[in-house]
Amino acid sequence: AAPISQPGPIHFRSRVTAIGRTADGWGLTLASAQSAGPFSAVAVTAPAPQTLALTTALDPAFAAIGDVRMSPCWTLACAFDGAVAVDADVVRPSRGAITWSARNSAKPGRDASVEAWVIHASPTWSQDHLEEDPEFIARALRQAFGEAVGTPLPTVVADKTHRWRYARVETPLGRSHLLGGDGLLGVAGDWCLGARVEAAFDSGRALGHALADRLRAPHREID
Repeated sequence: AAPISQPGPIHFRSRVTAIGRTADGWGLTLASAQSAGPFSAVAVTAPAPQTLALTTALDPAFAAIGDVRMSPCWTLACAFDGAVAVDADVVRPSRGAITWSARNSAKPGRDASVEAWVIHASPTWSQDHLEEDPEFIARALRQAFGEAVGTPLPTVVADKTHRWRYARVETPLGRSHLLGGDGLLGVAGDWCLGARVEAAFDSGRALGHALADRLRAPHREID
């Protein structure tokens, strides 16, 4: 496989359904029935349940991923035709369907002429409504947001919902990464260390260093 620093084929919007050994390293099977590889090493950074499904049969080292717990989050991005009458740019209700919401248009570099909010449902509410229709989710979260700010909302001009099935880390792995496959198959993610953005960075960096060290190690010749 080409070194990571050199151009190579990139598959966008391609779901990997299996990882397997090849005569030259590692190969990937895609949902489209296409294959990719061979690769000298593979790094998996999907959410813990998806990572476990891809790796558990390849090395016993990955069985520990089964102890990780993640929770979902329904998210609503909503634009209004006027300002929401609340002084704060972040609203964190102590109870109810919403756990966090922020005035997206107040962030640096955003178009302040458009009143836009991002609203996150709580883990419990998201789990209870995991398979609901997105239109129902949008209506319910708009209503909950109006109740949270305590004022009638302006007219909605655009909105979009998204379901993050594995959004929050509830029980992390407790290690920065895991290696298997003779050190050339590794996994990383925020779920390794905790529910923080920097946890994903720290985990990915640790795995990158580990794989790079293994790839730089002298290869043993087979007699």
